[in-house]
Amino acid sequence: MKPILTTVIPFVIFSAATVFAAGTKPSEASIRELLSLSGAPKMLEMSRAQMAGMVGAPLQQALQGHDLTPEVKKIVADSGEKMSALLAEAMKWEALEPLFIELYQEAMTQEEVDGIVAFYKTPAGKAMVEKMPALMRASGPRLQLQA
Repeated sequence: MKPILTTVIPFVIFSAATVFAAGTKPSEASIRELLSLSGAPKMLEMSRAQMAGMVGAPLQQALQGHDLTPEVKKIVADSGEKMSALLAEAMKWEALEPLFIELYQEAMTQEEVDGIVAFYKTPAGKAMVEKMPALMRASGPRLQLQA
């Protein structure tokens, strides 16, 4: 009986430790590294710039063909600028990084984050990060054609 216990107890402890380690919440530092290596701040900046450019377009289209007074044109222009400024402020990386960290901590384990970080450090991972912005830009018009 004693040899069984000396074999079983360490096995159970090791198994429990392995399960616990595999499911550990990733650290903020490791998620920050993942986000940095993946180019997330740069991608957010690109999205923010695209969205800022699109803020006034629907309003301009809605008002197209209407005879607007200079005062109304100024109000429309000012409101578009204010919307762009609000959007720019709300989408700053510094404002959104805590949200991303929280989401990654809820969705991923430390082991998964470590694996993704390791991938981004490889030549293939670096190539993906480098080429992703161009792929995203090229996909937009093509996806619109599909719709």
